[in-house]
Amino acid sequence: MLETASILLVRRPHAPEILWMQRTETARFLSGFHVFPGGHVEAQDRAQALELGLGSHGAARIAALREAFEEVGADWRGSTPAHAGQIPFEADPGIAAALRDVGVWQTPPFTPRPYRTRFFLAVVPEGLALSINPREVAELAWVRPQAALDAWARGEALLVPPTRWALESLARAEAQGVGLGDGLEAIFLADPRAHDVQPQRARLHPTLEIFPQRSPTWAPATHTNCVTLGAYRPVVVDPGGEAEALGPLLEALDAQGGAEAIVLTHHHPDHALSAPALAARYGAPIYAHPLTIARLGEPARPIEAGPLRFEAARLTAYHTPGHAEGHLCLLHHDSGFLIAGDLISGLGSIFVDEMADYLDSLNRMIDVEARALIPSHGAPIGGVAYHLQRQRDHRLKREGLILDALGDAPDFEALLGRVYKGVAAAFTAGPGGGLAGRTLAAHLRKLGDEGRLSLGEDKRYRLI
Repeated sequence: MLETASILLVRRPHAPEILWMQRTETARFLSGFHVFPGGHVEAQDRAQALELGLGSHGAARIAALREAFEEVGADWRGSTPAHAGQIPFEADPGIAAALRDVGVWQTPPFTPRPYRTRFFLAVVPEGLALSINPREVAELAWVRPQAALDAWARGEALLVPPTRWALESLARAEAQGVGLGDGLEAIFLADPRAHDVQPQRARLHPTLEIFPQRSPTWAPATHTNCVTLGAYRPVVVDPGGEAEALGPLLEALDAQGGAEAIVLTHHHPDHALSAPALAARYGAPIYAHPLTIARLGEPARPIEAGPLRFEAARLTAYHTPGHAEGHLCLLHHDSGFLIAGDLISGLGSIFVDEMADYLDSLNRMIDVEARALIPSHGAPIGGVAYHLQRQRDHRLKREGLILDALGDAPDFEALLGRVYKGVAAAFTAGPGGGLAGRTLAAHLRKLGDEGRLSLGEDKRYRLI
């Protein structure tokens, strides 16, 4: 498990303000989300903690201070604000030891390798100099905790549960008259999720929650993100979890009066496996694209592209074939989130069966205004247009590699080895070259349809 640390910088003890920052849209993890300074515990942090003789979780304390220095220029020594690398970071052992340890969170299982983050709190002087590291931070601001929570509820800020927990704890401490004094840690630690346990659900908006479920999916993914939309009898999207993984979802739905409907982005088992069981349990109809219904073998109501109105949620469906012929993306209007299915993955590439359709789907979804997207595999993603464009450019770059590799008329196996050289073995394992082979075949069909290559009787591909 990856060890990380984060620091809550708080000023004005009698009317606390906390420093939050918005990650850039190009960030690899939680792009566009509001977070607190933090990052990985590095070997240098461990070495420095040992040298300084810091006790409990000393390396995490050093990491928290270093990340605050590198990301927002926070330096208690009073130096000129600096970005990472401009002046060296030097940890003050007194400051490191005085950081208040307020909880430990783990990431939900939507990443194959989870993170454990230890949170620290520091009361900082009013005039603490700060500056943005533009490679990592888009915006930086001091904010009152309740004002930040109100912005989240209005859909003006993207927060993951640990960020919201910290804001709620500070707001609760102020409301109870504790402020930043004795008893603050107890308020933070009253939440059982702050005790180094892996949460099985993540609420990203008052009307949207993710349930990562272990599913019969393809490596490197191990889970599929099932999403519920609405506060009462919500709409359930992609319940693809195995039976033993449904407990947290069933507990939530039972408490919310059941489910109004079940919507599938496509027919693959890691998205649809438990849909019949949920439909039977709650009397909820299944909705899917007609091409998906034809593959399901289950009764379902057809969805065409356009608006969908349920009591629990307002959605717009987009037909986005490529990964699957009946694939849908769903824009949830209350939250502004795009439930993207397998249009894009937060863990790497997804396989594609029809490349021309897939690129067209990406191009159309780039123009949809969404605040963030939820892939079926991996963490939520802000900077929607940027990441969809990046996926499109990745596919076109791969197409260029294919064309460059056709000079000596290779066969499929040779082409696969050239174009996917260096990729993880999991992507090329299996019949026909695995997921990579399946996607290569889609590229080749597209190029053939465009009249740019031919397949000879000798099973070799040639440029035209």
